[in-house]
Amino acid sequence: RSPDSPALWVAIARLRLRGGEHLAAAQAANRALALGPDYPPALLLQALMVRDVHGARAARPWFDAALAAAPQDPAIRGEHAATLGDGGEARAMLASVRALAKTAPADPRVPFFQAVLAARGGDHVLARSLLARSGLAARGTAAALQLDAVTNLAEGQADTAVATLEMLAARQPGNARVQTLLARALFDAGRAEEVIKRFGAAADRRNASRYLVMLVARANEQIGQRERAAPLLARAYGQWQPGPELLAPAEGLPAP
Repeated sequence: RSPDSPALWVAIARLRLRGGEHLAAAQAANRALALGPDYPPALLLQALMVRDVHGARAARPWFDAALAAAPQDPAIRGEHAATLGDGGEARAMLASVRALAKTAPADPRVPFFQAVLAARGGDHVLARSLLARSGLAARGTAAALQLDAVTNLAEGQADTAVATLEMLAARQPGNARVQTLLARALFDAGRAEEVIKRFGAAADRRNASRYLVMLVARANEQIGQRERAAPLLARAYGQWQPGPELLAPAEGLPAP
């Protein structure tokens, strides 16, 4: 490939990104866009990087630009739909999923995205049916396994959710959402002492989420440790003032 090819610089950016060289990846992505402002893979890569750093809403214009450059590209359409959902735009996500179904009717993300929308709408029976149709949970796709666990929790199958979330937590030890869901599943399964053992130290951290702090507090209440629960409940429901904090060692992750 020519050194002035945007495809080359997209490949370099992806390689840098996989290697954890985020600044170098951003520079390569910018170079790709400078060489090909309407090059769909460069726009998609930029959209994904912006979403990772700044969230779905900030990335929306980049996904819109990528989709305008390649409206029939199922990879772009799928990421566009997912981003709309993460940004809280359910109606727009549904429209995008329907468009994906027209361009790629066999894409398993179509029923999966529909399952996500159904679960967010509270229809967990439909969500489970659509998730099974996608086949993604059976393949071990992390997002599908997480949705499966959420559906199990909503249906009162906490022990099943625990098994799934423990597997996910081992695969993704840095995924805070999975860790919080695991704490909730253990709590719903009546395993209060395990909630405290596994998440008590995390709840003590200044920047712990209100929800995790509340779960650990309620777990302490369940085993009769009200003196331990009281200050945690005060933190969970009181004025919230998070601040900077040194990273603490976490199981499964490198040292800070």
